[in-house]
Amino acid sequence: LWMGHDADRRGLNKASRLIFASEWAAKSAVMDYNCDARKIDIVPLGANVEGGVSEGDLDGLVLKRLASPLKLLLIGVDWERKGCEFAVEVLVELRRRGVSARLDIVGCEPPSGFSVPEGVICHGFMNKRDLAQVDKLRQLLTEATVLILPTKAECQGIVFNEAAAFGLPVIAPDTGGIGSVVSNGVTGILMKVEALPTDWCDCI
Repeated sequence: LWMGHDADRRGLNKASRLIFASEWAAKSAVMDYNCDARKIDIVPLGANVEGGVSEGDLDGLVLKRLASPLKLLLIGVDWERKGCEFAVEVLVELRRRGVSARLDIVGCEPPSGFSVPEGVICHGFMNKRDLAQVDKLRQLLTEATVLILPTKAECQGIVFNEAAAFGLPVIAPDTGGIGSVVSNGVTGILMKVEALPTDWCDCI
């Protein structure tokens, strides 16, 4: 671990220019690796899904989303780190409150022995080289009401850029570099890290 940090420190300090995707990562370079802040730039990433929603189509799409039953979307390849079980608890609580809701999980499958409740659809990993799977992902991003990602750790999270390309609001914890991508109260809501599933339901 020490050798890894030492290699990062030496590499970062040798570079003449450093480009990071989030303010959180840039601050870490300064605070943890003693980098010169004057040689740092922050350049946000773009979406990793072609297409998106045009500004002209967005108003009609928002009305259509709000007129439909609540559709939560989670995209992540690591069930544990991305907080998939937490998201399932959010869905169960919403349905307990009488909200007609479903949760689509893209990118991973539940661990062995996990009982998937009614209203949760696990789509597994989607290969972006497969046009049919990309079309399905676009459909999910277009039809969802909100992207939720109760992740435990996130350097930046390109899925937030993908949500933005489809005019999809986000609910996520205020951790790591998420705050550099999700504008709280504008493109989504940043939750406290210690927030409970019931708090997420109140927010939704």
